[in-house]
Amino acid sequence: MQNQSTSLVLPNIRRRIDITCKDCRRLKDKLMGMSPCDRCKRLGRSTWFTSRFVSAATSSPDYNSMEFEAERIKALEYIVRHYTGLERYDRQTLEKTITGISLKSKAPPESGKSEGGGSRSVNAAPVKLNSITQVSSTDTAVNETGDNSHILYQEAAVLEAVSLFPPAPSALVLLRVFFEFTQTNYFYVDEESLRQHLDRVYSCPSRIKQEDTPWVSVVLMVFALGVQFTSHYQSPPRDSSRELTRDAHDICQGMDDSTTSKFYQVAMKLIPDILVAESIESVQAFLLFGLHTLPADPAGLSYTYFGIAIKLATQLNLHLKTTSISCARDLEVRKRVWWTAYALERFLHGRPASISRFDVNADLPVYMEELQPKERINTFHNTMAMLRINIFMEDARDRICFIVENFNPGVSCTEGVEWLKLRVSLVDECISSAIAIIDLCRILHDEKYLSKLSYLELSSCYAAVMALVASYSYDKNHTLRDAYEKGVKILQDVSTKFFSIGFRKHMVENLGIAFKRSDNGRKRSAAGLDEDGYKQFRNWVALQEIASQEGS
Repeated sequence: MQNQSTSLVLPNIRRRIDITCKDCRRLKDKLMGMSPCDRCKRLGRSTWFTSRFVSAATSSPDYNSMEFEAERIKALEYIVRHYTGLERYDRQTLEKTITGISLKSKAPPESGKSEGGGSRSVNAAPVKLNSITQVSSTDTAVNETGDNSHILYQEAAVLEAVSLFPPAPSALVLLRVFFEFTQTNYFYVDEESLRQHLDRVYSCPSRIKQEDTPWVSVVLMVFALGVQFTSHYQSPPRDSSRELTRDAHDICQGMDDSTTSKFYQVAMKLIPDILVAESIESVQAFLLFGLHTLPADPAGLSYTYFGIAIKLATQLNLHLKTTSISCARDLEVRKRVWWTAYALERFLHGRPASISRFDVNADLPVYMEELQPKERINTFHNTMAMLRINIFMEDARDRICFIVENFNPGVSCTEGVEWLKLRVSLVDECISSAIAIIDLCRILHDEKYLSKLSYLELSSCYAAVMALVASYSYDKNHTLRDAYEKGVKILQDVSTKFFSIGFRKHMVENLGIAFKRSDNGRKRSAAGLDEDGYKQFRNWVALQEIASQEGS
């Protein structure tokens, strides 16, 4: 009982005041229970109070953490300056900048709906700095963080690609080389639009966004293809007015295959965004991808790139006639890009085409002076000639397949003679075409207009040499021999750059061996009787069998 009474009395004896002078508590002065206390009155100190009895313990400052925060703030300021161009960070400037940011990318919209309709109401009042710290639910925050990180990553990839651009004078040189040497038989890019994009890049590179990915990749591939022909480009004469262009040309001359590979690899990193963009620039980018890989793998990677270009173009309805585009220039670019993709996808690889001609009703390209720069040769007629050749060869292929399917060995003698005459005529025209192809390739080679990207010219030269070897095996002709030697010389000069997967260097050597064996067989048989062509061919085959047995 005594203990219980004591416990009941103690709280009354040890009672403390409710109002405490803050300075007295800080100085550990003895309080007298008055407000203000006697000591504060005597010393003339100002008295202030707090509702808290015990102040929170403050730890000593962590200087390492403070340094980290300072460095972090500097890094964030650098990022903001890089992406927005903002130089001042006072409160007024930041509030104005945040207000101008679109609700789509930064400001979270209100969830309420307007009274009149179902659209979200947007608060038009200026956004304050402290409103940035408002956070919604945890799931929403996680989703927004993931989306923003993806957007930032893709924008960083685009900025990395832009950072690879050469200086403006060198870029203009590569651009000029591309349009003078690469865009000759097919239409890939509108030069004026490309120059406008480059002007924007070099004037304000920080304004490049994720939406610019397709044309950025197009520019990279234009640079990559232009480097291949810089050695063939004639620089302007050195004078005061063209000194900068001359220096830029010298810089481009120093670029090699490693520079081309770098442009191509960085452009490949942008392929996911190119596919998502679904624009005509996406089609152009994959056309240039296919053109770049054409010498290395015509029936593999290049065929894949051209196939993707056709699929994207079909998805954009480029293969259909349209009246919704009012700008004549844009409409013509649309038609030219489609027919380029159509021709390349079915002309260069020998594989099945992705789209039938009967599914295409787009108009053919027409001449437009706005799309042809005055300082260069007009290549529109080359483009139309390639397109017509493509259509003609498709028709010829279909007819040949029809003739083979309906060929009957048991035909009458009259029909057999007509068939032989037609065969002889076709062979003669084939040999004449082969000689003309080699002569044309020789001119291009002497004028240094051939490079490893000259796939059409070099593959034609290769086919012409094969035709001459086959013809020389039964028809000894010095004209055929001279043309053969010219063709092999051209292929040997470019074999180190051109032959990789589709065409092997040893195939050229095998052609030379076959030609020499055929020539030796002809010389040996010349000493015998005057036999007809078929018997001479049998003798040549027998000689080859004997030579193979001796070698084994």
